[in-house]
Amino acid sequence: MRKFLIVFFLLVTQLVIAQNNSELEKARIIEETVELIVQDGDISDADFTTLFDELDNYFNNPVNINTATNEQLSELRLLNILQISELVRYRKQYGNILSYFELAQIDGFDQQTIKSILPFVSFEPPENENKFTVKKALKYGRSELIIRNFRNIEQTPAYTTNRDSLLAENKQYFGSPDRTYIRYRYKYRKNLSIGLTAEKDPGEALFGESQPNGFDLYSYHFQLRDIGLVKNVIVGDYQFQAGQGLTFWSGFGTRKSPFMPTQTKRYERGLVPYTASEENTFLRGGAVEIGGDKLSALIFYSQKQVDANATISTDSLETEVGFSSLLTSGLHRTPKEIASKDLISENVIGGRIKGVIGKLKLGATAAKTEYGGNYSPNFQLYQSFQNNTNEWLNLGADFDLVMNNTNLYGEVSRSNNGSIAYITGFSGYLNERFTVNVLYRDYPVDFQSRTSNAFGEKSSNFNEKGLYTAIDFKPVKNISMGAYYDSYRFPWISYQKDAPSTGVEFGSNLIYRFNRKNSLTLMYRTETDQQNFSTETLTQLTEETLSQYRAQFDYTITKKLRMRTRFELRKFEQNQEMFNGFMFYQDVYFDYSEKLEFKTRVALFETDNYNTRIYAYENDMRYQFTVPAYSGQGMRTYILMNYKVFEKIQLSLRYAQTYYSTPRTFGSGADSFTGNLRSEVKAQLIAKF
Repeated sequence: MRKFLIVFFLLVTQLVIAQNNSELEKARIIEETVELIVQDGDISDADFTTLFDELDNYFNNPVNINTATNEQLSELRLLNILQISELVRYRKQYGNILSYFELAQIDGFDQQTIKSILPFVSFEPPENENKFTVKKALKYGRSELIIRNFRNIEQTPAYTTNRDSLLAENKQYFGSPDRTYIRYRYKYRKNLSIGLTAEKDPGEALFGESQPNGFDLYSYHFQLRDIGLVKNVIVGDYQFQAGQGLTFWSGFGTRKSPFMPTQTKRYERGLVPYTASEENTFLRGGAVEIGGDKLSALIFYSQKQVDANATISTDSLETEVGFSSLLTSGLHRTPKEIASKDLISENVIGGRIKGVIGKLKLGATAAKTEYGGNYSPNFQLYQSFQNNTNEWLNLGADFDLVMNNTNLYGEVSRSNNGSIAYITGFSGYLNERFTVNVLYRDYPVDFQSRTSNAFGEKSSNFNEKGLYTAIDFKPVKNISMGAYYDSYRFPWISYQKDAPSTGVEFGSNLIYRFNRKNSLTLMYRTETDQQNFSTETLTQLTEETLSQYRAQFDYTITKKLRMRTRFELRKFEQNQEMFNGFMFYQDVYFDYSEKLEFKTRVALFETDNYNTRIYAYENDMRYQFTVPAYSGQGMRTYILMNYKVFEKIQLSLRYAQTYYSTPRTFGSGADSFTGNLRSEVKAQLIAKF
């Protein structure tokens, strides 16, 4: 029987490969996987380039499911800790996994899970794996070059104002309205990565007097992985993720989502090369991790210049330059913005130790951040307990314990003022159909950190306590359901809350799969929070409730034609007033041939105010993710074309336009204009060699 399954698997594999041999198909699978991971709503400020890179690497170099470590399996972000534990246990008990049919025999692996990981795994015997050598890396490595340009078609006075006065100089931009991005990367499996990225934002000059170095941003890295005792070494730009993110976590982290309610646990990725264009959330320097699967240690160091608002103090002896706040926009378009560029130094040093004892993982992390110059913050009252010096020190410890069908995990962190914050969670897997998750966080008002990014209601990890509970339930084969409930409070005043406040959030989803190609998705989410509400006589806290309803239908017409229809409604209630927002869109995906595909959308929307804005994920070019806010009344359309010019060259073109029924003002100051249309064009070329 086993031999029959092997033969059948080989035949099926050849068919799958024949169907999915195009770069377009690869891109489609990766994009769908990314959307599965991040489909939440308000994610417009996130940069998923690094996440896309990881999945793309696993697509082209699938992880061997028979030799993959727990760390490698968790990097896929598609398996929970219990599924990984059961997979490893199955390997020990039964030996090599010969095909994906065997995955169905492992506890926790349902059809949907197996389908999601198949593009990123292989089933090779361990003895067939190739060992890393420099010769193989130079011979079989792959290069990738990306050139991308983006431009808003409607121009603003910032690009046309004459620089005829000092006032005008700080209103007019030095550069063109183009956003230009170039990236080169050389990779060999997971072992070697070399990359260089250059980028300019709209309004920034490309060469010239204001930008003699050419591009505004240059990013680079060199990485080696799994070379003997050296698990990971990086020189250049990188990100570091540890524990549950309470002590140190750079880059994207999991958030609340009705579609993945039990996936709130962080799966650390350690040291990761940075290839995106966001100018603040990365480290620049070097890092090395040594050790094995049972015990490892790493150290990292970063030194870079960052943007800041300058302060100047003068006494009888000398003049000292300090800063009042950091600037995170990354924009350098005017003399004023350029004067703030790279104003002060940022130094980060730290280390981490990890160990495994049976089914218990332990880790300890230390990180110190120091800025050059005196820090003189203009704190608001709610920030009174935050650090007003230029040094931050955080020490943390984390654990991860798997016992039978349960997983306990958490992290505790101490800031240099003695304040202690912690987060702890529990996941229970009763069977492959039912999962429960509970997570509690306690971030004191005086907890201070520049490097934390743990799960929470707010982006900053202080002044917050909360209890999060969630379930995933699959009552029958074709139906999956999920729900979460989050109760939180802010013990001290916070932004736009002039008193301690509380809030609750509930989200749920139901997915019915008619078959492998057609499905219906229903989603509901509501949040009740407290915000300042001002009258002529006083300001007081009042409850605000935001409710969201969604129905989505995905269906396949033919092999080449797929469609998606979505209806979404938002309701916002404040001080006994009700405001509404509505959106409908129709997506069409047309695979004209193996070389050419089209994706397009027509969306209609109407919202009463900004509080009822609706976010919707849009298909974009490879490595690009667009999540605009639909607000006001109008229509938005876009069309995306991906064309494989040659075997190793892909051209993408995208045009998007938003039409508003009444004129509105876009932007602010000299970068503003009034009109009915907002349109953009984007082009991208990817060459692999």
